[in-house]
Amino acid sequence: MKIQTKILGGYVIIATLTILIALIAIYQMGRLQEKFATSEQLSQQLRLIDEIVDKTWETRFFVERFLLLHNPDDNQWAQNSLHQLRLLFNQAYSRETNPQRLEQYNTILNLMSPYDQKYQNLVIRISVLEKQINAFLESTVDLEHQFNNLEQETSFNEDIQFVIQRYHQSFTLLSSKATYLLFRYKEEDIANIISWIETILTIMEDIHSTVEVFDEDQAEKLEILVNSLEEYLDSFEGVTALIGKINEEIEQTIFPIAPKILSASHNISNSHWSEEVQSTNELKSSIEYSMQLIMLLTFLTFLLGVGLGIIFSIRFTQPIITLEQSALKLAQGELQQPIEVTSTDELGSLARSFIQMRDAIRTKIEDLNQLNKTVEEHNRTLQETNRSIERFVPQKFLQFINKESILDVELGDQVEKNMSILFSDIRQFTALSEHMTPEENFRFINSYLEQMAPVITRHNGYIDKYIGDAIMALFSRTADDAVQAAIDMLHHLRDYNQMRQRAGYAPIDIGLGINTGMLMLGTIGGKDRIDGTVIGDAVNVASRLEGLTKLYNTPLLIGNDTFLNLKHVDRYSIRMLDRVQVKGKENAVMVYEVFDADPPEIKNYKLATRELYEKAWMAYQYREFGQASELFQRCYDSAHQDQAAKIFARRCQNLIQFGVSEEWDGTTHVDEK
Repeated sequence: MKIQTKILGGYVIIATLTILIALIAIYQMGRLQEKFATSEQLSQQLRLIDEIVDKTWETRFFVERFLLLHNPDDNQWAQNSLHQLRLLFNQAYSRETNPQRLEQYNTILNLMSPYDQKYQNLVIRISVLEKQINAFLESTVDLEHQFNNLEQETSFNEDIQFVIQRYHQSFTLLSSKATYLLFRYKEEDIANIISWIETILTIMEDIHSTVEVFDEDQAEKLEILVNSLEEYLDSFEGVTALIGKINEEIEQTIFPIAPKILSASHNISNSHWSEEVQSTNELKSSIEYSMQLIMLLTFLTFLLGVGLGIIFSIRFTQPIITLEQSALKLAQGELQQPIEVTSTDELGSLARSFIQMRDAIRTKIEDLNQLNKTVEEHNRTLQETNRSIERFVPQKFLQFINKESILDVELGDQVEKNMSILFSDIRQFTALSEHMTPEENFRFINSYLEQMAPVITRHNGYIDKYIGDAIMALFSRTADDAVQAAIDMLHHLRDYNQMRQRAGYAPIDIGLGINTGMLMLGTIGGKDRIDGTVIGDAVNVASRLEGLTKLYNTPLLIGNDTFLNLKHVDRYSIRMLDRVQVKGKENAVMVYEVFDADPPEIKNYKLATRELYEKAWMAYQYREFGQASELFQRCYDSAHQDQAAKIFARRCQNLIQFGVSEEWDGTTHVDEK
C-alpha cells in the first residue's frame, strides 16, 4: 500500500510538473505572440516612414522642377505630391507613441507649414510672371508685323529700306535670344540684350528724324514702331527684373527648407530602424529564454524520475529510466529518438505527453526550417526572374508608364512625357561588316554595346532599343544628362579604339544626335506579341540630327530645344552650327555643335575661334558672303580639322558665284535622312 501510495504520489508529482511545463510553454508562447505583434506594428510604421521619405524626395523634385521650368504639369504633380505627403504624415503621426519621435514629427510640421506657404506664394508669382511673359511675346509679334509693314513701303529710298530690312533681321534674331534668356536667366546676357535693343531703338529714332520729306502716314508708322520698341524694352526689363526677384526668393526660401524636411524624415526613419532592431533582439532573447526554461523543467522532471527509480524496484523504475534516456537525448537535440511507452498508468500518460511535446517541437522546427528554405528559394527565383525580365523590359520603362510590375502591362498603355532622345550610330558599319562573318559581326556589335551601355546608365539614361549597331536612349531627368552621356561615350570610344588597335583592328567612329521634346511612350503590337516604343516628332528630329553629323563631319550635334533646356550650358563647349530644314520637317531646326570630346588641340582652336565663327555665321545670314567667306576661312586656317568652317567657306564661294534667290533666308535644306 505504501509503495502504491508512493508510486501514486510520484505519478501525481510527474503529472503536475508536466502540466506546469505545458502552462509555462503556453504562457511563453503568449508572450512571444505579443512581441511578434509589436514587431509587426513597428515594421508597418517603418514601411510608412520609408514611404514618407520617398514621397518627400518626389515632392522636392517636382517643386524644384516647377520653380525652375514653370511647367504647369509639374505644378500639378507637386500639388498632388504635397497632398499625399500630408496624408502619409498625418497617418504616421496618429500611430506614433514614442515621445522623442513625436517631437521630430513636430519639427517637420514646423518646417512644412512655411514651406507650403512659400511655395504657394511662388506659384502665384510665377502665374503673374507667365502673364507678363505672354504680354511680352505678344509685343514681339506686334513688332514683327510693324517691321513687315515698313519693309513693304516702296516710297523709302534704298538706303533707308536696306537699314530697315537689316535691323528687322537683327530684331528677329534678338527677340529669339531674348525669349530664350527669359527661361535661362543670366544677368550679363540680359544686359547685352538690353544694349542691343537700345541700339535698334536709336537707329529707328534716327530714321524717323530723317523721313520728314515723306508723307505723314510713313512718319506715323515709324513713330509707332519707335514707341513700340520703347514699350518692348520696358516690358523686357520688367519681366527680367521679376524673374530675378523670383529666383532670389527661391534661393532664400524653398531651396534651404527642402533639405531640412528630408533630413528630419531620415532622422525619424533611423530612429524607427533602431527600435526595430531592438525589438528583434528582444524577440530572439525571449525565444532563447523560453527554450532554456522548458529544457530546465524537463531536466528537473528527469531527476525526479531517477530518484523515484532508486527508491522503487526495477519493475517500476525501468519505464522511468527509458523515459530519462529519451529525455536526455531530446535535451541534446536528437528529436528523432523514439520514446517507448510500456505502461498504461499515469507514467505512460506522462510518456505520451512527452512524446506529443517532442513531436510538437520537432514539427515546429521542421516547419520553420521548411519555411525558411521555401522563402529563400522563392527569393532567389524571384530575383533571378526579375533580373532576366529587366534585360528585356527595363524597370525604368515600367516606371515611365506607371506600372509596378510587368504583369500589369497591357497593349496600348501609353504616357506623354518631355524627354531628351539620343541616337548614336557607327560610321561605315556596312563596309566593316562586309569583311566579317555573322559570328564576328555579333561579337563586334556586342563588344561595342557593352562599352557604351554603362555610360548611358551612369548618366540616368534608359536604352529604349538597339537598332543593329545603333542605340536609341531616353533621358527623362535633364537635357544635361543626355549631353554629358554623349560626351562620355565619345571619350570612352577613344579608349575602346586604343584597345582595338592593340588587338589589330581598325578604329571606328560614331555619330550622335540629341533632341528634346514631347513624345509618346507606350506599348504597341498585337494580342500575342507587344513591344515598348516611343513615338513623336522629337524622336524623328533626333534621328535626323544624328544623320547630319555625317554632313558636317562632326561627332555630336544637338537641337535647339535641347540647347534651351540645358541647365548648365556654360559647362559645355558649344557653338551655333547651322539652321537646317531636314527631310520630313516643314520648319527649320537650329543645330548646335558640342565639341567637348574633340582632341584637345582642336577643341582649343574651336574655343579660340568661336566668336570669330559666330560673326562669320551672322554675316552669312545677312548675305554678306564675301566677309563671311573670309572669316570662315580664317577659322579653318586656325584649325584645319574644323570641317564646318570649311563647308561654309565653300558654300559662300558658291553663293557669290551663282547668287541667291529673293526667298533665300540662310536655311540649309537637307533631303537625305
